[in-house]
Amino acid sequence: MIRRTGGRLDVVECKINPDKLQPVPIETFRRRYPLGDNYVAPPLAGNPYTIKRGGLAFTVCSGGDIA
Repeated sequence: MIRRTGGRLDVVECKINPDKLQPVPIETFRRRYPLGDNYVAPPLAGNPYTIKRGGLAFTVCSGGDIA
């Protein structure tokens, strides 16, 4: 989790395979903390792209791309 200004909390999920991401824990977190971005950081990330799981969008990228 990364704390941002304005009460925003970004979530970073580290996964070997982003396709295996299970959204339920993040959906539960987002019900309590709705403001922020969702990231998936696999070890061999290429260019950032977006995936949707459940009702959420996740940016798949390397840790260095999370600003």
